[in-house]
Amino acid sequence: MQKTYSNIRTKLAYVFVLLIILVWLNELIDPPAIFYGVAKSPVNLLEALIETIIITAVGLCAILWLVPKQGDYARKDELMESRHIWIPFIVLFLVLCSFIWLNELIDIPYLLFNSDPTPVNWTEALFETVLIMIVGITAVSILIRSTTDRNRAHDLFSNSFYFNPVPAAISTINEGKVIHANEAFFTTTGYKPNDILEKSILKRNIWTYPKQRDEVVRIIREKGSVRNLEVEFNDAAGNIRTFLYSARTITYLDEPHILSMAIDITERKQAQNLLIKTEAKYRNMFLHSINGIVAYKAVNDGADFVFADINTAVERIDNIKKEDVLGKSVLEVFPSAKEFGLFDVFQRVFKTGRSEHFPISFYKDDRIEGWRDNFVYKLPSGDIISVYSDETARKTAENELNERQRELLTLMGNLPGMAYRCRNDRAWTMDFISEGCYSLTGYSPDDLIGNRVISYGDLIHPDDREMVWNTVQAGMKEKTHFQITYRIVAADGRERWVWEQGIGIYTPQGDLIAMEGFISDITAQRRAQQDLRRSEEKFSKAFHVSPDWITISTLKDGIFIDVNEAFLKYSGYSLDEVIGKSSLELGLWEHREERDTQKITIMNYGGIRDEEVRFRTKQGAVLIMLWSAEMFEFGGEECILSIIRDITDRKNMEERLKHSEQQLRDLYKNLQETREEERTRISREIHDELGQELTGLKLELSVLKHKLPQDNNNLIDKASQISRHIDLAIESVRRISMDLRPALLDQLGLVAAIEWQSEDLHNRTGIACTLNLDPEITIENTKISTTIFRIFQETLTNITRHAHASKVDVELHQIEGSVSLRVKDNGIGITKDEISNPKSFGIIGMKERVKDWGGNIRISGSRGKGTTIKVQIPLNSTASEQKDDPIH
Repeated sequence: MQKTYSNIRTKLAYVFVLLIILVWLNELIDPPAIFYGVAKSPVNLLEALIETIIITAVGLCAILWLVPKQGDYARKDELMESRHIWIPFIVLFLVLCSFIWLNELIDIPYLLFNSDPTPVNWTEALFETVLIMIVGITAVSILIRSTTDRNRAHDLFSNSFYFNPVPAAISTINEGKVIHANEAFFTTTGYKPNDILEKSILKRNIWTYPKQRDEVVRIIREKGSVRNLEVEFNDAAGNIRTFLYSARTITYLDEPHILSMAIDITERKQAQNLLIKTEAKYRNMFLHSINGIVAYKAVNDGADFVFADINTAVERIDNIKKEDVLGKSVLEVFPSAKEFGLFDVFQRVFKTGRSEHFPISFYKDDRIEGWRDNFVYKLPSGDIISVYSDETARKTAENELNERQRELLTLMGNLPGMAYRCRNDRAWTMDFISEGCYSLTGYSPDDLIGNRVISYGDLIHPDDREMVWNTVQAGMKEKTHFQITYRIVAADGRERWVWEQGIGIYTPQGDLIAMEGFISDITAQRRAQQDLRRSEEKFSKAFHVSPDWITISTLKDGIFIDVNEAFLKYSGYSLDEVIGKSSLELGLWEHREERDTQKITIMNYGGIRDEEVRFRTKQGAVLIMLWSAEMFEFGGEECILSIIRDITDRKNMEERLKHSEQQLRDLYKNLQETREEERTRISREIHDELGQELTGLKLELSVLKHKLPQDNNNLIDKASQISRHIDLAIESVRRISMDLRPALLDQLGLVAAIEWQSEDLHNRTGIACTLNLDPEITIENTKISTTIFRIFQETLTNITRHAHASKVDVELHQIEGSVSLRVKDNGIGITKDEISNPKSFGIIGMKERVKDWGGNIRISGSRGKGTTIKVQIPLNSTASEQKDDPIH
């Protein structure tokens, strides 16, 4: 700009010099006399000199007054803003003309210097006036044109400088004094104009590293400019911000200055750093995930897929090396992928972009085999990601568990009788009966379980019902095994004699919760005994051929009168060693006092039925025997006819059966705990790691989106699409994390978790939930909280699938050292058959969970009246102590 002012001063100087030359030419050669033929006037050098002085004075005034000099800021702005600069110039030239006419009229040399007077030369004065006017118009034209050009240049620079969105400033080179700065400069740095203008940036410590500024000045001095240099500035708040700095030298006020522009890339720099860290974290997660992760690149529009990357878990699971498979087709590495079905999933996901879960399936080829659980995703880049886990060990354990259960059921189904679990009521309501029920009673197990068709109490012969009740209650009172023989009426109407042995199942507090035992058909033995009494011959034959031990001994001393072959065979004694000796002399009784007890019973009742005793053989082996005895008179002396059955194998089988059942329960419990721990771990990793990373990626993408050029709609739309995908991923992470294990359960407790699950049910299905929760519940054992919450989840799942309910009432209270959960719906209800259905795995799972804590669960309902589930678990119980199922 100052260069423009110098040009104007130079041009004006030339104009006035030209005017002086014309005045002298007019004085010396007298143009009017030459061109118009007027009388020639004498040369008046003094007059010409005075006019020269006048013109020079007027020219200097014009140049100094109207055109600013270096540092004259007020005059510069005045000239820049003037819209009628030609007016003062016209006035100056009119004044000049007035001086010319005044000089001609009054003869200034004559008046001032007493020179010779000259006559008035109107023609010369008029000619000089015309010359002055012509030169004046030329000067005004030059001035106006120069001013116009200057104003245009100034306006262009001003608009580019002040309205530039990029921070810009003009400063001196040496001191760094800021002459001008635009609005973007103050907005970005936070400084105010008074803090910066006319002050040195070196003293304000704007440069974070002053040596950077020295380097910039050095480069500018050498090359004249610097471009896109990454530097750091301190803003007004003291924060360090990163800029992309460009500068060059300009001439301002006749001195070299620095024009600086800096683009704020602080957020972009932070985003880049965060992106690098995020990529490192994702890479670390990718490499060290316990699940196998494979990235495939599509070939020929999804006709094939080649390995792009794998993690270490893939190398471990499938016994391959990364360097051996990269770039190879999936069908080359896993040749059975098409038959397996996973290849079709890859193609569908590639075409649709929708993720798919390929459920647990068995894969096998010539190299490997095993169970795999696959999740397949498509990345925005078009790559296919397969995340899978090796479920071989779990499936093997499940198969082994199923096989053990099948073996247990087969074993119980082939026992010569029926095993049972029942309640201690007059109906002997059955909760479980083995398959031997049909051969014994003529009814299927389903007919008797829950008294669906008939109760077991109704099968007992009316004459024996009271005796059975009293005998069992006596055993329950003493908390010992009971053995009893009685009659039942089978489905075909025939009477059958049965022998039953059972025991009560108690809680740690000593409360009876159920009974378990075994019932066998002894109709044949009873008929044999009756036939034996009717006929000596038949008795003799039965006596000797019976597989059971049969003895005849005196009641008083227990001296053997006769024994059968089975007794001799299995006891190890010969007939001579036995006859005439008592059971005490032979040492048959493991506990001698037991014989006296049985003797008193026989004397009081005339006999005993199916009493379990322990005998010792000659070799010292202890056998568990089922002893029945009848008192009769023989030869005038009271004797005892004893029938003794060896049930050692059966007892051992029962113990093995119980042990096997306990093992199955322990395995189920361990699987549940392992599954819950794995759910918790996976949920926490997904929520804490993947959730945080997705949220950070979302924020970074938002910043990047705002940094994109606003006229590039494709990039903005693509960024918005990615943002929506991230939102879906965040929602999926939250849903998966909450489904695996709600964080509320660990952070805020059971009450908050139930509130969240109820609200989620309402949001998903529209089913209204009424909550009555005790906020003061304190459960120190987190496993009990987990058990109750999982039961609540399973209950809501059953309601959603089967109940067709519109309302659910939920109550949670702490009652006398126990926590109680009650859930009631207004749906179609549930029948007893459905409750006891062995295929109702959800109900079975809830019962097993409650059983493990010594609690109880009650499920009730009827068609059209809804369903109620009530669970109660003691707070001071430990899962390891529970062995029995307190379910009603």
